[in-house]
Amino acid sequence: MNAILTVAFIGLVVGTFLTFGISPMEFTEGIFTRLLAKPNSIRSQINEATQRKKPNIFRREISEAQEILRLTNRSHMFGILCACSLGLSTVGICAAIAIGNAFLAPVMAVGLMFVPFWYVKTTESNYKKAISSELETALSIITTAYLRNEDIITSIEENVHYLNAPVKAVFENFISRIKLSNPDITAPFWI
Repeated sequence: MNAILTVAFIGLVVGTFLTFGISPMEFTEGIFTRLLAKPNSIRSQINEATQRKKPNIFRREISEAQEILRLTNRSHMFGILCACSLGLSTVGICAAIAIGNAFLAPVMAVGLMFVPFWYVKTTESNYKKAISSELETALSIITTAYLRNEDIITSIEENVHYLNAPVKAVFENFISRIKLSNPDITAPFWI
């Protein structure tokens, strides 16, 4: 009986999406955008800005995952992340109903909803380790070239094509800043 009700519910949801012409990505982004909405009253906005009151756990987890996606140049994946979160939440509810424990449904729904966001947080540490390793390699290559010719600009220019994506852009910006705008290496960036 539960299987028939589950199939009927899935058919109802799919039919609603098709009737109103809403894509699942738009729907999930709308839900999670609503969860990220700022508080309405001025008092609660002041409390959040001065960090007297922490944002609720939903807003905090979602905004942290969104920030991680932005830093790792994967902002376009936020909709997919929200869809996975909503799907896992639904799977949790269905699993709790299937085993006949209605009290377990909210716990599994909320617990499984956070799984994609926690996965993004886990990948952040791997991303930081990869950048740290790449930076260590880049500095080793450039230091060896600097010891050979005692000119930092030439050392970077010779080895910039050996570097990988995130670190390469920083050294290319340094070279272009030195060559095109300010030849004084010891000058601060804002001059």
